[in-house]
Amino acid sequence: MERSHWNAKEEWSELVAPPELEERLRTALNRGNPHIRTRRRFTAGLRIAVAIIAVTLVVSNQYHALAYYGKKLLGYEIISDGTLKKLIDRGWGQSLDKRVTLANGTEFVLDGIMSDDNQLILYYTLIPPSGKPATDVIDSLVFLDVSGYQTKSSSTKGGGFSVQGGGENVFRFSAFEPVSPLAKNLTLTYMDYSLGADQRQMKQLTFPYHPDEAMTTQIKQSIDKSLTLDNSTLTFKSITATPTMTLIEGSIQGENQLLLSNKLLDVGLIANGQPVSRSSSQTNNRTGDVYGFSIDYDAIPENLHSLQLKVRTFPVYRNTLQRLPLTELNIPLSLEGQAIRLLKIVHDIEGTKITLEMDEDVFLKELSLETKDGLVPLKKVVDSKYVKRADGGDNKIEMLLFDTSLKPEYLQIKEMVYSERYGKTIDIPLK
Repeated sequence: MERSHWNAKEEWSELVAPPELEERLRTALNRGNPHIRTRRRFTAGLRIAVAIIAVTLVVSNQYHALAYYGKKLLGYEIISDGTLKKLIDRGWGQSLDKRVTLANGTEFVLDGIMSDDNQLILYYTLIPPSGKPATDVIDSLVFLDVSGYQTKSSSTKGGGFSVQGGGENVFRFSAFEPVSPLAKNLTLTYMDYSLGADQRQMKQLTFPYHPDEAMTTQIKQSIDKSLTLDNSTLTFKSITATPTMTLIEGSIQGENQLLLSNKLLDVGLIANGQPVSRSSSQTNNRTGDVYGFSIDYDAIPENLHSLQLKVRTFPVYRNTLQRLPLTELNIPLSLEGQAIRLLKIVHDIEGTKITLEMDEDVFLKELSLETKDGLVPLKKVVDSKYVKRADGGDNKIEMLLFDTSLKPEYLQIKEMVYSERYGKTIDIPLK
């Protein structure tokens, strides 16, 4: 595990001049005027010289880092929370102050960046033209990517916004995939929507990048542990923990992409016995029936004693024909142990509408109505909403439209996905 920049103070106190440097200094001092060459003066001179050279070496190596963490990105603590807010409060972030004017006169100010092995974050301000409210320019930009030497980083997510400066300025941030440590300059490609979508313009902004100022990675190692759950294999491949976030990458072998649903796949990260907040998850790629995924969490503690992954729920996929009778309303029926309630059946000019209520983690696919004349496939989902249960959980209510005026007898369901609780734990060794 690498030491982070917050240990810099200890590194200063531990500086020792190399032995060969000390010997050269001793020889040089011994060549001075013999009448003033006393041991006390020699010792004092040697110590001063060694200290000056040692400090010079450190300053030359750490100058950018000291400047990097020395200036706070003012205003952005309001739109940041958790990990990013702590970093801003500590004064982390490279100041840029790169300014361009958008098509409608709005000033786009790239205030600064944060960078590590997980992501690049841009912090920027939008200053509208005189007399124009800040709320009118909030969505003036769409970021596409950041490019540079061995770098083509797509935009991954945008942050919130805050209107400040007496309601005159808009503060925002946006995250990108990590950039190459060999890049010296980066170019932001963006769409200028300030005059509207029909007059949008693609533009670029180039800014300097100091890779030696990127924040230190705390953990970057393989996990390579798998669990077999309900005929599917869940594999955790790696962990990358940096000051801005913690990234878990893995794969699921299964028959349906719904297995990667945020709600169905509930994996918690536990650090020092405490849960780490989860921010998002993404599907990365697919090879056959193996889906890659990544899960983002907040940063883990600096003083780490234990680290675990806990699989709380895992998706179950069923590809067997189920028949739901459509005879009684408001009676919970069990399919694969999941309660499904028929709320109403309505015939109108559009066709037949079936309204069902079920747990939010239940997904029904390949639906058809059984009528006396045969099967009628689902035309579309007319409406979907969520309601609170008495136990605090959420149910999903869906209205399904079928193109028929005939009386339905059964609802056929060929595919079904739902979550099942497991509570399995994987220990991540700290190397």
